[in-house]
Amino acid sequence: MRRCVLGLVPFAALALARISVFAEGDTFWGVRTGQRIVAQHSTHLHDNLSWTRAGVAWHPNEWGYDVALWLAYRADGVVGLQILLAATILLLGAVVLLAVRAFQGSARDAYWVGLFLCPLLLVWVSARAQTISYAMQLLELLLLARLFTARGRAVCVWAAALLGLQVVWVNVHEAALSGVAIASGAAALRGLTLLRNRALNLRTASRIATGPVLVLLGSLVGPSGWTVISNSEKTRAASAGVITEWDSIWHATPAVLVEGGFGLVLLLVVAHIWRRERGTSLEVLADIWFGAALTSAFASIFVVRFIAPLLLIGIVAAIAAVRSEQVQARVTTHRILLNVGATAVGLILAFVGVLQLTRAGEPTSTNFPSAQLVDAIPANCQLLNEYGDGGWISLLRWPAVQVSQDGRNVLYGKALLSREQDLLAGRQGVAGLAAFGATCVLAKPSDGVVRDLADDPQWVLTGRDSQRVLYVRKLNPSTTGPD
Repeated sequence: MRRCVLGLVPFAALALARISVFAEGDTFWGVRTGQRIVAQHSTHLHDNLSWTRAGVAWHPNEWGYDVALWLAYRADGVVGLQILLAATILLLGAVVLLAVRAFQGSARDAYWVGLFLCPLLLVWVSARAQTISYAMQLLELLLLARLFTARGRAVCVWAAALLGLQVVWVNVHEAALSGVAIASGAAALRGLTLLRNRALNLRTASRIATGPVLVLLGSLVGPSGWTVISNSEKTRAASAGVITEWDSIWHATPAVLVEGGFGLVLLLVVAHIWRRERGTSLEVLADIWFGAALTSAFASIFVVRFIAPLLLIGIVAAIAAVRSEQVQARVTTHRILLNVGATAVGLILAFVGVLQLTRAGEPTSTNFPSAQLVDAIPANCQLLNEYGDGGWISLLRWPAVQVSQDGRNVLYGKALLSREQDLLAGRQGVAGLAAFGATCVLAKPSDGVVRDLADDPQWVLTGRDSQRVLYVRKLNPSTTGPD
């Protein structure tokens, strides 16, 4: 038990560094979505969070996680969301440690290697369903290894476990469908190894094919059924060019390119493990790990969000690589220095986390407008807001205030999102706001629209904080509401 706790320390430090940094508004509109799912006992909803798409039918692709968000928020507000985030990061750490043990690695090595490498995950783990998906992906690979090595009745047991995992995963997050591609890549590499060893026959080929088939079948057991496939494609099409993690590597930010570079280095480590374990009891697991890493690396060229599973697969391999006698000999010589360095990284993460802890559990002010400024938004105004702010505003002010946009890009579509971005950038001027129907604007001080509003006597600055300014259109004296 003590060793397990030691192995979880890197992810505990990671959780502390992240719990106040809600980087995406998806967390907050997810709370309201979960609230509606619980109230209506259905995942087929009509939008009531935004005035631009009011009444339009839509289906959340992470309904299980949205329900968890609502339950956490109902229990203890934003603090409850922080606790849920910490729990999901620790769950991911437990699965990483389980994978390390499958490779016969030690919790002690997981401690110092994990602390050096876990900062790579800072931009990927957040209070979104993706964090759970990362854990599910690693579990899927471990179950594939069990299925491919099982004998007798154990085959049915591990097949049922793999199918059950996928059913749970797709009902937490429909990104479970990506597991089909990674499982297929893992199975394909295992098949090539058997072919090289002249051990590929009808029975072994059938066993290998069963894995991806079970993953696919499990992905269909959710509210979306077969449409989960088309839904995933719609999400990709609507997200590319709008959300960074859905873009190709050719349009990635410098930070993502750096992450991708580390992913390629870790891919080489996975390749080393694959070569090292040929002919050993870990050959099947190494085949699956390398096949999954290759698939993730290839997929990340087109959709950079696959960098995250590549990093996690590589971190497990890096910890496992330390098990070799040559590495152990060097590690033993520098054990004290490595432990001191790793502990320093952990303390830095913890220190940053403590500095970012905010009063009453509010998110850090660098990401969202303050609660006081959001409270200043007039009820029932037709608000134009930043894409990332919509969820936070809905959490605090719904139903009195409906937003113009939030993180549900599939619901809004590229045309509407592009129009709103043009409005915020000031490319359509104040006349564009009137045509759009906006009567309130909550924007960044640097947005072009703020310059236009400051020069227009019909718009009044009614609030501001360090991140946002709030403008409200003057009331027409002959009416009781915005003209």
